[in-house]
Amino acid sequence: MLSAVVEAIEEFQMIENGDRIVVGVSGGADSVALLLQLAEYRKTKDYTLQVFHLNHMIRDDADSDEEFVRDLCNRLNIPFFSAKENVTELAQA
Repeated sequence: MLSAVVEAIEEFQMIENGDRIVVGVSGGADSVALLLQLAEYRKTKDYTLQVFHLNHMIRDDADSDEEFVRDLCNRLNIPFFSAKENVTELAQA
């Protein structure tokens, strides 16, 4: 049975062979589930998948979120990119 994510990708022809996909992953359940679905979908299409994580520095555990996503990407063999920005300070500027 196809997941709703894969069904939508196929219905709307969102990913084609040769595409380069960058997915933002926060470390929360929704973005991790999306990443896992996209990683699994690579078995049916030939595309490049990369992850970007923004460490927003809002919550005390923001650094652990970044570490979790980095470790997950390492296990999945997916390139990981991140940036660290104090979003609270940026919002006040």
